[in-house]
Amino acid sequence: MKSNTLRVIALALMLLICVWLGARLLSHKSDTVRARLQLPRITATQTDSIVIRHQRDTVRLVRAGTTWMVNGFRAGSEPIGQLFVAFLDTVAPDLAGVSPSSFQRMGVDSAGGYWLEVWSGGKATLRLIIGAQAPEPSSGFLRRAGSDSILLWRGDLIDLTRRAVDQWRDRHIVGVAPESVLAIGVTALRSYALRRSGATWRFSGGAPAESTRVADLLSLYRDFSASGFGTAAQADSGKKAPARRVLTLGGAGGKRLLELTFDSSATGVWARLAGDDNVYRVDAWRLNSFVPPDTALRPRTAVRPAAAPHH
Repeated sequence: MKSNTLRVIALALMLLICVWLGARLLSHKSDTVRARLQLPRITATQTDSIVIRHQRDTVRLVRAGTTWMVNGFRAGSEPIGQLFVAFLDTVAPDLAGVSPSSFQRMGVDSAGGYWLEVWSGGKATLRLIIGAQAPEPSSGFLRRAGSDSILLWRGDLIDLTRRAVDQWRDRHIVGVAPESVLAIGVTALRSYALRRSGATWRFSGGAPAESTRVADLLSLYRDFSASGFGTAAQADSGKKAPARRVLTLGGAGGKRLLELTFDSSATGVWARLAGDDNVYRVDAWRLNSFVPPDTALRPRTAVRPAAAPHH
């Protein structure tokens, strides 16, 4: 074969390759443009709900006025706030791929990815499929539903999408101002009651209490939060009657400010607030701080020094 013929063939092959590459770029042009665009402005006041689906699990965040619910439970203001900040707080993403053959490897395939949908006015304003986490902290791969473009996304949105339902729930149990409390009642193996007169506390029998330690007790309930959640079955697991403690706090006019029941079971220590169907997990090691025995609130008897021997 003559050298001229070889050159012609080589030039033809190069031309075909350039045409093919151009076609590939043009076919993904719209995806690349969308990849470079920022997310639509998403705010809590304009969003009706956010749904996160992963295989058989669904997290459904629904706005009810100024509050949010997650799968029927009260959602925490902090995790909700973090999510809306994550929609805004990010850097420009990088295009990591444009081939459906990479979807499964990067976790953005329809079956394996986390589907995130933002709804407003009855319409889905944003639909993302969030995939595998990347080596960089708080980063991972995602794509818009219907797009072939895979983005390397940097920001907390990747991690927040993976939160379980309990991580979205409100862990705040109750808040009682210590200065509003005039009476304390504890039902346990050794029950007792305290009343406040001015700045001093006394047991129901008239014996003085250590006011500083009573103040420490009440400070715990200024903002009392759970460490987790459970079910009624977990709270009842292996429970024995002596393991139950009940704390009540009373205010002016005999008003009941708080009634908390603590149950120790085989699966942990659980707290239930009167009028609240939730079962809260609390730190087992702090149970004697939450509901102390009466001896912990009594003044410590001063130890007298031994008398010097007579010579």
